[in-house]
Amino acid sequence: PTLMYIGCCDSRVEPGPLVGAGPGDVFVVRTVANIVPPPESPLASVVGSALEFGIDGLKIPHLAVCGHTDCGGIQAIEAGSEPTESHPHLRDWLGLAGELNDQTASENESPEERHIRLVEANVRLQRDRLLQYSVVARALEERRLKVHGWYFDLRDQKMHWYDTKTDAFQSE
Repeated sequence: PTLMYIGCCDSRVEPGPLVGAGPGDVFVVRTVANIVPPPESPLASVVGSALEFGIDGLKIPHLAVCGHTDCGGIQAIEAGSEPTESHPHLRDWLGLAGELNDQTASENESPEERHIRLVEANVRLQRDRLLQYSVVARALEERRLKVHGWYFDLRDQKMHWYDTKTDAFQSE
């Protein structure tokens, strides 16, 4: 594979067709709301082991975290609604992105604009977390890996990518 893709579990967002890839081209890791746990978290071993295998074992040159609009996990975080005690794993998982709740809404911002801003903030947060994993940091230092932040807009079917130079998302 030439791409390691960390994306949401949502079945509406299929990584292969999304990036124009065929079988074997993309090493896929899917989590609820495309959340990447901090490397020191007890929940980090699933993503961490995939990163180690993909980057060092398979020598994958591109790593992308990809979110999407209309994400149920982001909507739950946005609404401030926590899963009930009957869903402790989901509650703990979404709690890993709870800092997104600190994003205050602008007076002139529509609910749709706020949702997109939170999707973008989540992609940035997860991209930043990827940079904290030693296997990612080492591969970046050795210049054998590029890390990307993307989100797919389900409404207009466009991919958006994070431009580190402008600190903003761009689209086609």
